[in-house]
Amino acid sequence: MFLNRNWNSHFKTEYAKQLSATKPQITAFINWDLIPSDSILWCEPFSRRSNEIPVQINLLKDIQFLDLGSCSLSGEIPDSLWSSDFKNLQHITLSNNTLTGVISPLIANFAATLEALDLGANNLSGCIPSVVGSLKHLSELYLKSNNLHGSLPHEIGLLEQLVYLDVSNNRLSGPLPHSLFHCSKLVHLKIACNDFCGEVSGRVGNLFELEVLSAFSNQFVGCIPSEIGRLELLSELYLNDNSLTGQIPKELCDLRFLEICDLTGNIDLTCDFESFEALQF
Repeated sequence: MFLNRNWNSHFKTEYAKQLSATKPQITAFINWDLIPSDSILWCEPFSRRSNEIPVQINLLKDIQFLDLGSCSLSGEIPDSLWSSDFKNLQHITLSNNTLTGVISPLIANFAATLEALDLGANNLSGCIPSVVGSLKHLSELYLKSNNLHGSLPHEIGLLEQLVYLDVSNNRLSGPLPHSLFHCSKLVHLKIACNDFCGEVSGRVGNLFELEVLSAFSNQFVGCIPSEIGRLELLSELYLNDNSLTGQIPKELCDLRFLEICDLTGNIDLTCDFESFEALQF
């Protein structure tokens, strides 16, 4: 935990202090009642004795960064964690645990502040709630390696600040919403290992900042859109193990930063080798 520099009566310093409580033997002696709730800026894993998210979290009203990743946590995420009492919460990391249940629509309580949400590598189920679109400051959303199902909500397109989106390795299905391609700041788009279907939309060419497109092991059909050639910053392209057909667009040759291009495992892709003879993968 990092303490607010305004807690001057306890620590006379111009810099934020760090209270290290990562060891179980230290945790047992922390008296949370003695720590002013407006003094905590950053809370990292502080207890490995319990497999539940500690109820004391609710005392940290002004917390900005909450990182409980890789803490062997289990059970459902309590609704109290999504309390609107957290007025300044910007980053939530609960990844690499065995948390269950659904993603609560109460995450909308953080619409004014949340910039990063990482719930990856858990056992979460249910659908991605449409209220995710209300998180207007969100730049990072990691939901990979859960048991999420249903479609990617149309409201995802409201996240104009979104830079990193990873929903890979779930059970998501249906076509990608056209609104997704309104997220023009996306740098990493990872949707691999799901059951997404339909054609790869030419609207993908609107994601001018995209560097990594990972969409392998889905059920995409049709041709690879030539508009991918507009992604001038693209360095990694994974469309393998789908049901794509037709000719590989020669526009891929225009991607001068492209280092990895995996199109294997599709039904019937053809290639004009003369167009690709100077391209190295």
